[in-house]
Amino acid sequence: MEKPGIKQQVRAEIDTLFNLGIAVKPSTIISHLKQKQIEPPSKRQLYNYLHHLRATKSSAAVSLAGASGEISGSFLEEDKEASIAREIDSEFNT
Repeated sequence: MEKPGIKQQVRAEIDTLFNLGIAVKPSTIISHLKQKQIEPPSKRQLYNYLHHLRATKSSAAVSLAGASGEISGSFLEEDKEASIAREIDSEFNT
């Protein structure tokens, strides 16, 4: 008996599109699935699944930042220098 919800094949295709950054909007994903002749889930199911993917992706980014410990001072200095350079460029280009 099949589980309720989005089929595994459809989930795999949505995951691929999402991870490639090609499709993050439900309407775009539905279009891609239809082009590949895959029966898309309902919009509600897709919204819920995308919400789950986004939550998983953002929590992974947070946990990676926390796992790395402290950010090195040199990294912060490089970022600060790049920010100053952008400000100077924008002042001269306006």
